[in-house]
Amino acid sequence: MRYYSRHDAYRNWLGYEYPMVKLLMILNFGMYVLQWAFAFMDISLIHEHLVLSPRVWDGEIWQIGTYMFLHSIQDPFHIIFNMLALWMFGKELERVWGSREFLKYYLICGIGAGITFLFFSSGSVVGASGAVFGILLAFGMTFPDQIILMSFIFPVKAKYMVIFYGVITFFNIAKPDGGNVAHLAHLGGMVFGFFYIKREWFVAKRMPRPKPIEPKMSIRPVQTVDRQKELNERVDTILDKINDVGYDNLTAEEKAILLQASDRLSKKDRPDS
Repeated sequence: MRYYSRHDAYRNWLGYEYPMVKLLMILNFGMYVLQWAFAFMDISLIHEHLVLSPRVWDGEIWQIGTYMFLHSIQDPFHIIFNMLALWMFGKELERVWGSREFLKYYLICGIGAGITFLFFSSGSVVGASGAVFGILLAFGMTFPDQIILMSFIFPVKAKYMVIFYGVITFFNIAKPDGGNVAHLAHLGGMVFGFFYIKREWFVAKRMPRPKPIEPKMSIRPVQTVDRQKELNERVDTILDKINDVGYDNLTAEEKAILLQASDRLSKKDRPDS
């Protein structure tokens, strides 16, 4: 029996069971404070070189990874809701997948969201929303029947929550004025996450199916010579020898063959009981 102590409560609160989620949250909040400091000092380093922008095509490829750790300083709810979703859904995935696999998935979704945005938009974007939308998708696929309070009010199953957010994001892309929200990045994060989770299924579909192996039957070789016919021929030869030289001149083998033949004949003529 395991006793739950105050020490265990502190460990869980500090995130010992989900250290990668904790580390990602620290990095995001730390960069947010740094953004405020740079803005206060009127330093444009972060805004010019770390956000995801067309500068990527000029060689600043690191932006594809740095942008997801930055958030809008004009809208504090941007980072609050992203980190809240990361903590609520990410910690459960990390417990199941492990820290390394969770980090790999998070980065793939974030980078995939950035790539999607770059190919379909000419602006700039910041935020972990693409990676977080990938986390929402993974949670819905891993725990489809888990009840979630969407908007902290409506209880729905996780799989329906994912479908709802996916549909809303898709229709927001089609709006003439989507505001400052990078819906393309959100959808890209979900799409890349889906393909990553289902990668083994897609690989199996592309590979040719092996032909079914037919069971091998053990078949005894057919004897070309009828043993009974051979025995009869041997008996005829021995009888001819008896007529010529007498029974006493037979060999022991020939006498044994005659005895075997007589036993078979006697069994064959015996009536069934």
